[in-house]
Amino acid sequence: MGDEGVVALITGAGFLYVILALAFYFIPGFVASSRNHQYSGIIWLVNIFAGWTGFVWLGLLVWAAIGDSKQEEELKKANLQKNIAHHNKLEKSKSNMGFSDELRKLKNLLDDEIITQEEFDKKKSELMEL
Repeated sequence: MGDEGVVALITGAGFLYVILALAFYFIPGFVASSRNHQYSGIIWLVNIFAGWTGFVWLGLLVWAAIGDSKQEEELKKANLQKNIAHHNKLEKSKSNMGFSDELRKLKNLLDDEIITQEEFDKKKSELMEL
């Protein structure tokens, strides 16, 4: 092997080393993108400009690996909205049942002639305003 072959081998190995080093350097960004992380853009920016420090690189890698993805965040929001809607529906149902119960009680009082029709109508209108 002549001098030209050695130079070509060293140049090829150097090029391969640079490619592998860059791939390793950008692992946090690749992980964030592959997980569709909600902050993948920020992770990429910090990785590019400050990833050369070991602690920042390691922190970015952990953040990219354990943070919520966009789909998980959207799913949490959808579940929260669904829970709120269900809670509101239950509250409305409870208040309607309270109205019905009160109206029945008033009707029984009217039927038993404990209250007058005027009193019944007045209380009924008050309940309907609530």
